Amino acid sequence: GGLAPSITGDMLRMHFSRWGAVQEANVMTHRQTGVSKGFGFVRLQSHDQALACVGGAPHIIEGRTLNVELSNLGKNAAGMPPQAPAPRKRKHSVDTGEGDGRGLCVQQLFDAAPALEAYAQKVEADTHATCGAFGSIRSIGVPRPKVSGLAVWVEFDESRAARAAAASLASRTYDGRTLGVRVVDSGAARRGAAEAAAPSDGDTERLREKARFEADQSRLLQRRVEDLESELESVRASAKKDRDFQKQRIQALVQRVAALEGGGI
Repeated sequence: GGLAPSITGDMLRMHFSRWGAVQEANVMTHRQTGVSKGFGFVRLQSHDQALACVGGAPHIIEGRTLNVELSNLGKNAAGMPPQAPAPRKRKHSVDTGEGDGRGLCVQQLFDAAPALEAYAQKVEADTHATCGAFGSIRSIGVPRPKVSGLAVWVEFDESRAARAAAASLASRTYDGRTLGVRVVDSGAARRGAAEAAAPSDGDTERLREKARFEADQSRLLQRRVEDLESELESVRASAKKDRDFQKQRIQALVQRVAALEGGGI
């Protein structure tokens, strides 16, 4: 995270290649505009190289210090990087879905977070980094705005990649939550991604309520600032009055001393 808009995947590849062979380096961009989202992912050849890379902080590109961390989805319960299962050994209890089977629906991957957009970017980067190990990804849909329980949708180029990813993710957890994974049609994945990106009526009302609450809080804070400024002005006026009084008192004492030294009464 923390990428400048000018940073490209080639720049990431060049920077992180000092820690090992870079298998993939991409900057995440907005689908409509192509503008960088400010984060990306880099996949090195081995887990040890990734650990060494994280330990090599700070990472600075184009004058910005990057936030570099391991992908949570890149580890299993034992803390090891994911391994693509051999087809003959693949055993999992996921629905093979319908249609072309190039889509993936992952439940409980996206959930509550203090900072919505930052967490959504983290989930998207982790999903891309992990699922990308099994095949080429066409699209990823992460819920915005956040509604607990909404699924993350992934569309692959090939159905075997979706099945391999499902087999791997079915035994994993993310931020303490057990994932629910099923293979779906690529059209369903695209529709799910579109719905995840567009707020529902309930989401819109929640956003409006949040906006009203924040506006009320802003007005209260503004009034408090005005009260504090008024109190500060009163303190300043009182302090000035006290200084003037002390100055007059000192002048009177000086005059009294001068009079006494001159032999006056």
